[in-house]
Amino acid sequence: MGYFRIRTLTPVHIGMGDDFVPTQYVIDGGKLYLFDEFTFYRSLSETERKAFANIAGEGIYALKRFYRNRLDLAREIAYQVLPVDGEISKRYETQFNRDGSLNNNRLEIQRTATIEGASLPYLPGSSLKGVIDTSLAIYPQEIRDNAVRQNLQVSDFVSAEAQTWCGKAYRIHKFKDKPGKGIPIMVEAIEPSSIFVGEIGSVKKGESDRIFSMEEILEALDTYAKHSGGHEYRKYRSELEAGEYLFRMGRFSGIDFTCVSRCKPAVTHTVIDDHGKKGQPFGWVAISMIDAETYWTHLRRYEEKLEERLAKRSAIVQRLESAEKKRKEEEHRKIEQQQEEERKKAEEEARIAAMSPFDRKLHELVTTHPNKNETVDIILFSTLKRGELDEFRCQALRRIKKEMQEHGKWIEKSKKPEKDKKYKRTMEMIKMLEECEG
Repeated sequence: MGYFRIRTLTPVHIGMGDDFVPTQYVIDGGKLYLFDEFTFYRSLSETERKAFANIAGEGIYALKRFYRNRLDLAREIAYQVLPVDGEISKRYETQFNRDGSLNNNRLEIQRTATIEGASLPYLPGSSLKGVIDTSLAIYPQEIRDNAVRQNLQVSDFVSAEAQTWCGKAYRIHKFKDKPGKGIPIMVEAIEPSSIFVGEIGSVKKGESDRIFSMEEILEALDTYAKHSGGHEYRKYRSELEAGEYLFRMGRFSGIDFTCVSRCKPAVTHTVIDDHGKKGQPFGWVAISMIDAETYWTHLRRYEEKLEERLAKRSAIVQRLESAEKKRKEEEHRKIEQQQEEERKKAEEEARIAAMSPFDRKLHELVTTHPNKNETVDIILFSTLKRGELDEFRCQALRRIKKEMQEHGKWIEKSKKPEKDKKYKRTMEMIKMLEECEG
């Protein structure tokens, strides 16, 4: 197996059959924040979860509004942040068309091939192997069996530094200054100048003895690109570094790079605006052989980045689980507190139910009195004066006497009777009690 480096010269998109959907991201300030939907839901409060459930069936724009209101949360739990071009940001913010009708754009963004869980872009070995098969003319249409292809081994090409962004892919005419047919689509693309490393080898695996040298593979890739690439080949050939060979791979490379015979030449091709550079073609890359030390240096950096990304996802989950645990503990505490309050309430209701009619009336007077510091004797005395305790008059008078005695207010003798309020109140009470003795 030989060690190789691939350097992207233009944006690259490797289709993986997966999309960014607007229930998994928010766009703010020219950036897409990608998050896990379940993590977002679990991070909501109980009230927010109910609100989320209520609007879940109202359509994508209702969900977008909800996410927008919790932008802080979406950004906090985002495990990937991508730049997006202005066209995508505008489409994300636009809810209605010019005629007032609802914009039905569902805002899916087609992802490029990515290491699951780490959101690191990579070049699948199967994609690269397809290009090499075509360049060497060993694709199934040209041979009767698969034995030759089995001798070609291609690993995935990985990167620690590669970045992606989201833009609008659209078709234009190759030879005229006018747009091509077709609806533009939103895609994630690998940035130019990204570096990937991997292994390519040719060893006997099956019945065929056909083995390819590394130089033969590189020459075949470059020759095929020259044959199919036209003026674009000449343009990007001038950007090669020493030891590099030019070829094209990935989605949107066009029919010229997927068909070798009896193909009608394409008159339109798909391009993307790359950070101000209009109409950039997809898939032009440079490949070169590297030594083992360079390969393993890149691979170690990739493994460190992979571990870092996975640790970030794990940290988000752990933080969420910790918050979830605290939330459940708080809910449990509230339930216990509520149960304790209900128990005390039941006990109090039972205690009140067991009281005599007078004691229940007294309890009501005390608990509803505006001055919580007022004494029982004063509350009862003022209530009697208002004529509101006639049915319990004698019981109330005896209770007043008892309260006054216990608190040192019952004074039957005084040196200054004219000025002694307690003495006067005691005399008044004695007179009133005489009515109960008669």
